[in-house]
Amino acid sequence: MNDEKTVVARAGWMQKMRLLTGCAWLLAAPAAWALDLSSTEEAGLVDAKTCQLETWMNHRLSGNEVWAVPVCGVNEYFELAVGAGWQRSEESGERKTGALAQAKFRLKEVKPDDWGASLVFGLQRNPGLDPGSRGGMDSYFILPLTHNFMGDRLSVTLDLGAYHDRQLSETRPRAVLGGTFQIDERWSISAETTAERHNRPNPLAMVHYWLIPERMQMDLAYSDVGSGGQGNRTLSVGVRVLFPELLP
Repeated sequence: MNDEKTVVARAGWMQKMRLLTGCAWLLAAPAAWALDLSSTEEAGLVDAKTCQLETWMNHRLSGNEVWAVPVCGVNEYFELAVGAGWQRSEESGERKTGALAQAKFRLKEVKPDDWGASLVFGLQRNPGLDPGSRGGMDSYFILPLTHNFMGDRLSVTLDLGAYHDRQLSETRPRAVLGGTFQIDERWSISAETTAERHNRPNPLAMVHYWLIPERMQMDLAYSDVGSGGQGNRTLSVGVRVLFPELLP
């Protein structure tokens, strides 16, 4: 009996690994899709002792960019994310790497028909930067404020924070206003706009679909930065995989 349970367990893990590998191949494919996932950082945290893998792809005139970021809820008050990005130049074919590390602390839990808040600190290096450029990792902090309406079908988030660009030696205040509406168990839509000093507003619209409810979600997004022509229009795609009760 124990041997049969072991075989079933191994088969389950093999199926999960095949599914995850399939996602990786999907995102690594040289397709003409672009991805620039939502800039909105909601106040909610990943459930304690669980993890999720967030992956996305960007296609810009400067080159293709892919990110993979695992996020884990260490406990009910603390969430940690560490990931990496890769960019390939369209002109030279040169490959560059980036990195991201982010910590989120819960200040007030987000509940149905109520508001919540958290505090976020992060470090990030853009893959487009030259490895020999000045400064290394940029830093940022965010105060996300989220309010749920209609139970939790509609959520509205206001992010207030600042981004320090070490290459330019300047700190820019930043604000993001976004909202998400759950249409049914599988479909939801969201929209946002970002305001940052010296930059044009960046409106973005997204559609989310659960391929496997509460396990795997696909995101499609469209953004248009200012009036700079088609070079500023981005069509985006991403995949998010959830791993419940992964941590001890």
